[in-house]
Amino acid sequence: MKSSKLIERLKSLPQEKQVQIEDVASEDNSILYVGKVYHEPPLTFLQGASSSGKYSTIQQLLNRLQEIDATVPFDADIASGDDWNYQSIEEITQTEEAVLLKLSEPAFG
Repeated sequence: MKSSKLIERLKSLPQEKQVQIEDVASEDNSILYVGKVYHEPPLTFLQGASSSGKYSTIQQLLNRLQEIDATVPFDADIASGDDWNYQSIEEITQTEEAVLLKLSEPAFG
């Protein structure tokens, strides 16, 4: 998923709602909090964390993505994992508790 699409979608959701990453490729379908958000060309990475923190809500994640987007001269793909074996953000779903960013299978899975 491109950063512009994720930003657009996040803007349409309740800003105080929690946001989490769902790793469908893991054995237990891990659901993680967003622990780190950084740009490493050509991808923007969301790294999972076991506890909530700096990017726990949609508003916090949106602020960080917009900050990166303002400095990156192209529409980066959003991913998680390693730079060589990453997982793309494939889908956004909502539960009562949180918005889940579902990851794809690893690129070299």
